[in-house]
Amino acid sequence: MQGYPFKPKSSTNLRLGDFWALPLANGMYGCGRVVALKGKGQTGSRSMLLAGLMNWIGSSPPTSASLANCTTYAQGEVHLRCIWETGGEVLGNRPLTDDGIEAALFLSESPGRNCMLMQGYEVIRPATAEEQLQLSVFSTWGYLIIQMKAQALAHSVAEHLGGMDPQSRSAAMSLKS
Repeated sequence: MQGYPFKPKSSTNLRLGDFWALPLANGMYGCGRVVALKGKGQTGSRSMLLAGLMNWIGSSPPTSASLANCTTYAQGEVHLRCIWETGGEVLGNRPLTDDGIEAALFLSESPGRNCMLMQGYEVIRPATAEEQLQLSVFSTWGYLIIQMKAQALAHSVAEHLGGMDPQSRSAAMSLKS
């Protein structure tokens, strides 16, 4: 059993639900979470993972309790180094099932005849024409993309909260801090 916090040396040290902080320019934090891992022996199984950017912004690093009932805002494949380059270490674990989180549905490639429907790393079947119009292609993010997406999420949250009265804004911020 892995103790927390820790700096993972391989994806094999990670468990579904592990999370790390994403420090933001405004002093707030976003959160990355392990959503899926490649099977042992698959190409990239020691260095790649499906990460979820949590729909969470807080004034301090995330905890298992502060992530309760949060969903993923976006999911993408990342290299393990993404954790090192953003938060630096895995802070804890919260089972994905506690929050109803699953790997998202993706397309295996740009829409076309050979396009497959995937859930995380698992290929399910050929994608229907409707799915090819609605779903995004499975993507691999650079080391800092998750942090950039968290920064954009924080900006969006700040704009939304800016329209609230001070008492409501304070209550909303305390929900996820």
